[in-house]
Amino acid sequence: MNKTSKNNQPLIYPLTFLLFFLTLPLIYSQPPKGLDGSYMIALNRAFISNLEFGKDIFFTYGPLGFLYIPCKISLNFQIAMLVNYSLHLCLSYLFCQNLIIKNSDKTATFLKFCILFLFLNFITFEISIVFIFALILHKKAPNNYIHPTILSILISLSFLCKVSTFFLIILVIISKIIDNYFTNNNNQLIFLMLALFFIEISAFWMIFYGNINSLFSYFYGMLEFVRGNSTAMSMILDQNWSLLFFAVIFISFSFFFYQKSFSKLLILSLLASFKYSYIREDHALIFLYFSTSFILMNSFYQSKTNKIIQSFIISFIGTIFILISYQKLSPDHLKNLTIQNFLKRAFYPKILYKLINNKTKSKPHNSETSFCNDYQNIINDQSVDFYPNDIHYINLCKLNWLNRPTLQSYIAYTPWLDKKNAKHFNSNNAPQFILWHNNKLISIDNKYQLNEEPNTLLAILSNYSFLQKDSHNLILKKKQRKSLIKYKNLNTQNYKWFSWIKIPSNNQLVRVKIYFTNTLYGSLKKLIFRENPIYIDYKLKNNKIISHRISSDNAKEGVWVQPYIRYTQNLLESKLQFKSNVKEILIRHNDSYVWKNNLQVQVQILSFK
Repeated sequence: MNKTSKNNQPLIYPLTFLLFFLTLPLIYSQPPKGLDGSYMIALNRAFISNLEFGKDIFFTYGPLGFLYIPCKISLNFQIAMLVNYSLHLCLSYLFCQNLIIKNSDKTATFLKFCILFLFLNFITFEISIVFIFALILHKKAPNNYIHPTILSILISLSFLCKVSTFFLIILVIISKIIDNYFTNNNNQLIFLMLALFFIEISAFWMIFYGNINSLFSYFYGMLEFVRGNSTAMSMILDQNWSLLFFAVIFISFSFFFYQKSFSKLLILSLLASFKYSYIREDHALIFLYFSTSFILMNSFYQSKTNKIIQSFIISFIGTIFILISYQKLSPDHLKNLTIQNFLKRAFYPKILYKLINNKTKSKPHNSETSFCNDYQNIINDQSVDFYPNDIHYINLCKLNWLNRPTLQSYIAYTPWLDKKNAKHFNSNNAPQFILWHNNKLISIDNKYQLNEEPNTLLAILSNYSFLQKDSHNLILKKKQRKSLIKYKNLNTQNYKWFSWIKIPSNNQLVRVKIYFTNTLYGSLKKLIFRENPIYIDYKLKNNKIISHRISSDNAKEGVWVQPYIRYTQNLLESKLQFKSNVKEILIRHNDSYVWKNNLQVQVQILSFK
């Protein structure tokens, strides 16, 4: 460190606080409506109820997942505010420390400060954890335990918050190990850091749950979500791939021509964010946030003014190419990229004061609560779960929620997760009531709701009977005696894709178990990128054809094909007496290089007693 840098060191702290307050992160206590808002309410409830993750809950978020969108329940909002602001302050300090220590001229220093301002306005909670971890790992470690302890706490935080955050950090660690191999550095710090991580996580499980038995199943559940995501949630997006190609070129320029050792730590995480982002358009801005942050950091690590300007221009052009490659990006996706986020911060301390003191209360409309009294009169204090996805009734109607492990049906990506839910509904600990949303049996991405969780669906039909309905939900009550299911499995046969398969018409429930085999190219594509969707066409007796998407993983457990039922009400009022209306089905795809030519199909006839 030169003399100028030492003289400037006292500036680190005032500069840190200036940057911190100018880029204060916005934290809202009101979850959005829809699927995301429902599970955020559930995660906030799970934390204060001490529900055990790895046993009571398996989800893409962990025990501290409520930190992403906290609710004004107990001290959740205050805890989230403390964690978010602590991370933001830490990130501001690390960057300002680097800014002061680096020997740059005044123009370069000013430009770097502007880059930091943009970066900290742009960054998300998830990326904050990853960048803090990478920045500390990149620093030369002193010979004490402080450095690995801080790193291990960040790994633990990511592990307890969200699956994707944890795996991004794991990729940073792998990048560091690879870099150490080529630079002949040892991995002693990494081994110590990981050992401390295991100790911290075990201690958390013992303190919160009194055992570590569920810790291993929680981790295995993480792997199931990662494995199943690219299959169950992938979409064919309408994107301009040529523009995206140019975006990737500009990102590559930033890495290869302005390469720094810090960038090497993030390259694998950058690739992972690309895979996750381009599975479906819901995640569109994840790669945009991560890649732009990545290139901004490359700009920040330049010491000369001309290099900073060049790198920033590349950042801007690359960001624009990524953004316009999404041809159907809605205005809602772009609202966080405008100056309004900065303007909101001018009034945010006043808003925050009201939130902490509960002076801002959103009152539900009368139409949303008029049916709650009926539910409370029927259910009283008995346990209830909500199916398939809408959990907001927990707060709206003040009901005694007893959750199933995956919380929402669309998130049960794999048979392992599906069977966890089925086991729950078949057990003595199952809820006494289920509120099933009264609507069409259509799930996200035009999937058929009866195929989302094949095993769980049968468990519900076996254990619950229809009680009554209103305009919002159908109420199911647990049976005194469980209905037994008799299975008749026909011989497994080989079929070609795009060929019609005849279905038995005997007024009974018919499912088909479908087994798909990837080609080598298909397996690699699924690992690196995503799996192309598979569809089933139902040909009804009136020759009308209805198409739905199916999951290749859960299709092995059983695809509902007979009868085709459009509405939840018709299913639950049928009393398990079905009338056949399907003649044939057809299985199709849109990429012949991904799948082998033949697929195996086993017809299964079910009856309830």
